[in-house]
Amino acid sequence: IAHVPYGVDLQRFRFGLKPDPAKEFRLVARATTIRKGITVTVGGLQRLVRSERFAKHAGILRVDFLGEIEQVASLRSAFAEVAGHPRVRLTVGHRHREETAQMLGQAHALILPSVSEGMSLAVVEAAACGAIPIISRYCGQDHFESGRHGLILAELDDIAIEAALSELLFYPARVLELGRGAKAYACARDWAKFEAGVAQIYTRLFAEASAA
Repeated sequence: IAHVPYGVDLQRFRFGLKPDPAKEFRLVARATTIRKGITVTVGGLQRLVRSERFAKHAGILRVDFLGEIEQVASLRSAFAEVAGHPRVRLTVGHRHREETAQMLGQAHALILPSVSEGMSLAVVEAAACGAIPIISRYCGQDHFESGRHGLILAELDDIAIEAALSELLFYPARVLELGRGAKAYACARDWAKFEAGVAQIYTRLFAEASAA
């Protein structure tokens, strides 16, 4: 068995001009369906904006949902509460690939508490931009270390998401540290390494076939 991590385009997905996280924390949310964790994401955001720590925090929280949000009746009031908070800027909608790359480059974190993923390229693309992945253990990331490359949620619930967001939102130095770790994770998975790995497999197969 040969293991070849899939690749990410490091020329397209890269660091952009990120605002000071203490003044404006930018979060990109891929969690737009129940499978991808929209329920716990909105619940976690609601808990966050209701918290005493957020009330004392002077900065802005910007949340960009990539895609149309699955309509869940039980989420409407919570979503409206988060979107209506005076220090929250929230957008929803599909973006083309270049706009997504630019948005990730300006973001501090990506959230994807999915209950089921194959190989989530979205996580590696975010990491390449220095956007810290906040993910579930079901996001198909080999050798991803929580606390070094990003944050893996201990539980898929709103309490865990509030805790993860608080770890970043209220500690700007932690944002810088994990942003660098995320970038290092992605750099080990660029297209050049993927192509070289696949080429080695084919070379080995042809050599074994010739020897047979």
